[in-house]
Amino acid sequence: MVGIYRSLNEPDERAAVKMMGRPQVRYQFTAIPSSTLVDNIGAGVETPAEALTDDSAHAGTKTVHDDGSTDYTYHDSDGMAITLHVSAAGTLTSSRGTGDGFTDTTAYTYGAQHVPLPAASVTISTATLARGVAYVNMTATVGEVASQGAADTRRAAHGHRIKVAALRRTVRRDAADFNRMMGATIVKVTTVDRGVKLRARNPWTHKRVSFTVKAYGKKIAVKG
Repeated sequence: MVGIYRSLNEPDERAAVKMMGRPQVRYQFTAIPSSTLVDNIGAGVETPAEALTDDSAHAGTKTVHDDGSTDYTYHDSDGMAITLHVSAAGTLTSSRGTGDGFTDTTAYTYGAQHVPLPAASVTISTATLARGVAYVNMTATVGEVASQGAADTRRAAHGHRIKVAALRRTVRRDAADFNRMMGATIVKVTTVDRGVKLRARNPWTHKRVSFTVKAYGKKIAVKG
């Protein structure tokens, strides 16, 4: 499986895995089948091909060494001095960039990639983690969906009287969009007098949260 591993850095992410009973988890994994090393090599770090074909370079110099290797030095569009070192065999082995008070050096090696990956026991999928974070922040999560539904209903009414049917339809749509984005039914919507009730139940802690969204003339009340 191809994708990207990232460390769990945010407090609510660490709280989520602890809530799930997996406090040992330290990494999240996002599956991206089309991802390549070049896509994720990092901002400011060039691949050998990019370094040798940089079209932002100004005219530079070529220095041939006694061992047959060659240095190509030029200034890029940002004024950084770049030196590419090419071996006698014609292989790019290193690049060095010198700017205002700093130097960045990259060494290139060639061969099969052997990248040690985190164990499954300390890894969680990004989708599962996102659901966990939503439940950690469950009151805010449901409240935001309720508020968004109310705002969208007001906007569609253009200052006119709020129709209860339109309110119910819009809030249900926004809740469905949120659940679809999360890949799970987190927020459930039921009909109540003058509007709807949004509910969520944390499957790990069994805590429950609910909000109501009701129409009163040209106004909408959101209560939790």
